[in-house]
Amino acid sequence: SVSKKENYFALLYIDNSIEIYDIAKKRAIFNLKNDVAKTSDAKVASPKFLQDLVVFPTLDGKIMVISIKDREVVRSIIVSSKEFFNNISFLDIVDDTLIASTSSDMYIFQEMEYRGSYLVRDVKVMEDKIYITTKYGELVELDFTLKELKKVKFEFANLLGFIKKGNNFYLIEDGGYLIVIDKEFKNKKVFNIQLDESYGFATDNTFYFDNVYYKVP
Repeated sequence: SVSKKENYFALLYIDNSIEIYDIAKKRAIFNLKNDVAKTSDAKVASPKFLQDLVVFPTLDGKIMVISIKDREVVRSIIVSSKEFFNNISFLDIVDDTLIASTSSDMYIFQEMEYRGSYLVRDVKVMEDKIYITTKYGELVELDFTLKELKKVKFEFANLLGFIKKGNNFYLIEDGGYLIVIDKEFKNKKVFNIQLDESYGFATDNTFYFDNVYYKVP
């Protein structure tokens, strides 16, 4: 995965090494080899720039904070120590809050650290709330301390992705269904849709699959 800011690329490679590349100098100014991860989930987070720091996700469940100026590791944080499928699949920084997730563990750092365990399918941060879908077919609303505010479970659902727009959540289920539920997790509608592929991704308002996309009105 890769991110860019000004003259710098921040890169995470398949062998779990990380690098900061200076475009103007046409060379790497920082490189660090980490332990090779045995397996990784399909979702891999991208590095984040924070002032003169780069916050790197890794494929073995860690977050590494690197100083561009000093070219050294400022901090290393273990999010999860699972043996398999332990890559950082979600990473974001909202104001002064760092939010990260693997497929099984969530981590928040602000003035204090907060940790939680969910079998995470997808994560979105919106304003002061965190929304996740789980491998148990749940949609969960959390605050920035990982306190659970609301939760709804869709029986037997394998949720592929979700979008929040306006007062509704739109969730794609791999059996070929679109679930629409209000922000209070109370009123829902279910629609049949064409879905030949069970892998795709969602932007702010559109679900994309191999040969079809669905745009939320």
